Amino acid sequence: MNEYLPTLQLCQKWLKSYKNLRVGDIVLVAQENVPRKSWPLGRITATFLGRDGSVRSAEIKTATNSIVRPIHKPCVLEGFVSGGNE
Repeated sequence: MNEYLPTLQLCQKWLKSYKNLRVGDIVLVAQENVPRKSWPLGRITATFLGRDGSVRSAEIKTATNSIVRPIHKPCVLEGFVSGGNE
């Protein structure tokens, strides 16, 4: 938990481009004042694009509710990304 979870949340915003979040991706939703091991698990149900065509926020369905978060809050879990060619 102490070594792997911090690597999921990348902070290099503009140094290189990353794959956009897509509907169906499984994510952990980062929350302040909550330990990483307690972050809720969710699935991306919708994405919202900015003027540049990049995803800027996403709707995430968790076990208890549906929330909209900016793209720096969800952490995509490796091996649980939606299919497609990129």
